[in-house]
Amino acid sequence: MKDLLSRRPIGCPRTLFWMAGAALLVGGYIHLDLYRHGYRVIPMIGVLFALNAAASAIAGLAILFRQDLVVRAGAIAVAAGTLVAFGASHLPGGIFNFTEHGLQPAPQSLISLLAEGAAVAVLAVTFAWDLRRRLPVEAAPMPSGRVESTTGHGPGDHGLPEPTNYTA
Repeated sequence: MKDLLSRRPIGCPRTLFWMAGAALLVGGYIHLDLYRHGYRVIPMIGVLFALNAAASAIAGLAILFRQDLVVRAGAIAVAAGTLVAFGASHLPGGIFNFTEHGLQPAPQSLISLLAEGAAVAVLAVTFAWDLRRRLPVEAAPMPSGRVESTTGHGPGDHGLPEPTNYTA
């Protein structure tokens, strides 16, 4: 179990982790910028924006240095949570009676949505990569349409006995 939680997906390009880290850091910076330029005075929302900036910075930096399952899950939770909160802020009643309309403030809302969406998408690719590498392969089709067994009995063995040549 420890191996499952503590290793980077085998063969997964490091570029994906750099992209996810950069996207998380951009989203965190946007939230920090909004906090510094007015959102800090909004009750409870200011605190949530500061917490989001901190969580995004931690997750963005962590994913650059550690790519294990726990770090990736935490990073995708931060990015997905930001998207959920953005959506909730557009509902009647919003979050703690704070509502937003459209993509305001512009351009920060759009940049944040794109960055968080990119982080979720890229991290989802790393999970798919990991899952694809962990699934056992029972039999692989050959280009000729034949199935090659992985039972260890030899190529093309389908569990049938080998033909014997009887010479009289």
